[in-house]
Amino acid sequence: MSVYACLGNDAAAIRDAFLTRLQSKIEDMRIKVMILEFLTVAVETQPGLIELFLNLEVKDGNDGSKEFSLGVWSCLHAVLELIDSQQQDRYWCPPLLHHAAIAFLHALWQDRRDSAMLVLRT
Repeated sequence: MSVYACLGNDAAAIRDAFLTRLQSKIEDMRIKVMILEFLTVAVETQPGLIELFLNLEVKDGNDGSKEFSLGVWSCLHAVLELIDSQQQDRYWCPPLLHHAAIAFLHALWQDRRDSAMLVLRT
């Protein structure tokens, strides 16, 4: 059963609410971990929903290939900010939250989400 289809027109609003909580500096760490665990499971079982959360924009490259970039509402912005070692001076990421963020990225890699991996490489 597709969660994305069940959410209908509210899917984007729910994505925005989840990402706002994930990006908040004062949100409870356990909520952030649960959101990341939800996304990790969605990578494996809900392809439509994870595409909504990845929010990748496609552009045609100069040589005819496709180039991907992160959209404004991409969950990868928040995940990369959590694991950024440069941010550790201003914001300490608890180990449990760091593990959940890395597990999400691992699920993307394991599920062969090539477009997301291409964006992460660049």
